[in-house]
Amino acid sequence: MPATFTCRVAVISGTIGAGKTSIAEKMFDILSESQMPCGAIDFDWLCQVTQSLIKDKYAAEFGLKKNLSSVLPNYMEVGVTHLILA
Repeated sequence: MPATFTCRVAVISGTIGAGKTSIAEKMFDILSESQMPCGAIDFDWLCQVTQSLIKDKYAAEFGLKKNLSSVLPNYMEVGVTHLILA
């Protein structure tokens, strides 16, 4: 992994059922077909945990600080330059 890393990130947000994952999948397909080194992460799944195990009602801290920070280096290591987070 390089000492410095540049990655463009597209964040797709919206309410439950708004179509965030569907949009992320389509974006991933388009970037992949264009030979862009890309990756996609479904943030909702990074936040899934039994509510009684954490204090954060929406598990955002759990998802961001614990899980996303653990997963992101793997994308960087393989050379992803465009990341979709939905």
